[in-house]
Amino acid sequence: MTYVLLACHAVLVGVFVLSVRGKLRTSETLAADVAAFRIVPERLSWAAASATVAAELTAAVLLAVPGAGRGGFLLSAALLLVFTAVIVQALIRRLNVPCPCFGASTAPVGKRHVLRNAVFLGFAVFGAWQDGQAGHPSLLRERTAMPYVVAALVLVGGVACLNLVLTFAMIRAAKGQPAPTALGPVPGPPGPTSGPGHATKPNNALPAELVPGSAVEPFTARATDGSEVDWSQMDTDGMLVGFFSTACASCRMKVPEFVGNVAVRRLGRGRALALVVGDPAEMGDSVATLAEACQVVVEDVDGPVATAFGGVHSFPRFVVFDAEGRITASSPVMWELPEAVRA
Repeated sequence: MTYVLLACHAVLVGVFVLSVRGKLRTSETLAADVAAFRIVPERLSWAAASATVAAELTAAVLLAVPGAGRGGFLLSAALLLVFTAVIVQALIRRLNVPCPCFGASTAPVGKRHVLRNAVFLGFAVFGAWQDGQAGHPSLLRERTAMPYVVAALVLVGGVACLNLVLTFAMIRAAKGQPAPTALGPVPGPPGPTSGPGHATKPNNALPAELVPGSAVEPFTARATDGSEVDWSQMDTDGMLVGFFSTACASCRMKVPEFVGNVAVRRLGRGRALALVVGDPAEMGDSVATLAEACQVVVEDVDGPVATAFGGVHSFPRFVVFDAEGRITASSPVMWELPEAVRA
């Protein structure tokens, strides 16, 4: 049984290490993926994501450090139960959301994820039971290892607390930024139009946050179909703008929902706009799907249109405007916007 127990340790440590590694590598989309499950509001999605990563890291440390195996198994079982419950509720509510278990993914959650978690849960439950047997010969029960366990827990807990403090500080700082009514000029002359899908540089730029109440100064752009996008001439009443990135694994999954909302809202091509950052070839036929519903502009991450909206660096992002061209709502998940529907 000792070797079986060690195998349980190895499997679960590997699972949580890979999970933490994947989430950290795709941290720019993790909060949006968490919010998409509709368990926590957007403003708490970063905190929930940070707490998840901290808990997984703690479980891996407990499983790897001698003397703390049973605690690691119990924590692993608790995490797997929570993850499974979240996936099950997504399936019951028919949410088409990607699985962020090992980082950003384009594959939606399904029954296979529930089965996978059930297998891992079996390892955790068996490990907790076997490791708790009195007199078990496992080296993981050596009392001399307890100082290392305490030190590891203090270290992990300190890092997790620091991470959460910084997260909440960023949230408070973002909330404290006033919504501007007048936008200052950006130094330098406007840039030239450089072909389909590229835009001229606007004279003004929005602050970094897409704050409700903010307005976008007029800009011109060239859409992928060759048509001109002139913000000053557009009917912005209820206008929906979507920001997508070719580096965002979940962006492709959001395209059908965006297109569906454009259709249900009856916005037409005149009151809907999509900005794709990066090489459009990396999104396959998603750009073509967007182009069927609205005008599409393609540019770099620091391009003029993205700059006009405040230098968008978080994807996906969906923004709604009023008749005066001011932002009324902004969210990384479509369902938080007014009158949003599931496609």
